[in-house]
Amino acid sequence: MQCVVCGTNFGSEYDPEIKAYPVYHPPSSKKYEICEKIFYKTLLRLHVFLFDQEHSIPATQLLHDFDWKNDILMRKEMISWCLAKGFLTVDSFKRIEVPYSIRSEFGEFLQAIDPTQPGVLDRFFEEYRDHLRAVYPSLKPVSPDQMPFKFVELKLGQSTLFDNIDTTQIELRGKKSDSDSAEERRLSSLRQSMERKLSR
Repeated sequence: MQCVVCGTNFGSEYDPEIKAYPVYHPPSSKKYEICEKIFYKTLLRLHVFLFDQEHSIPATQLLHDFDWKNDILMRKEMISWCLAKGFLTVDSFKRIEVPYSIRSEFGEFLQAIDPTQPGVLDRFFEEYRDHLRAVYPSLKPVSPDQMPFKFVELKLGQSTLFDNIDTTQIELRGKKSDSDSAEERRLSSLRQSMERKLSR
């Protein structure tokens, strides 16, 4: 596997929280913290950028118009991974947008923050990462045939992008259970924490 942030090859570790092999460094790697921080800061900026658009946008436009700040080396792979895990989605024209679950939960937050202001990303990216993990059961992965980018073979030995992503174990939210209620309470607490920070 290859880190989308720095391009380093590494042996992957399964992440049970998101039920996948992440495309950033596994926790055992020394560069994990640095690249994970860059990854989620970029994802937060991506969501703000897409939320500010009046309509969904083509993947090529996202690649060219979004300010990647030279942080992400493998941009198409990052977008495709986020689509495969449901952190981004596509419409019927394969144009990219923020998933409904994320828009409905964090729309006010995404509209309120300005990630270009000093310190904003440092203050919020960890909580936003936890938010995404909390809503993960309600996210819907984009199927390979709906992906805007087609990868015949990534330059990762014999692996392809979707060999490294486990989409078979995803359970969409059904009837509310005790664990569902606990996740909702956790999500509410996280949201209140972010709102308090915004009001300062």
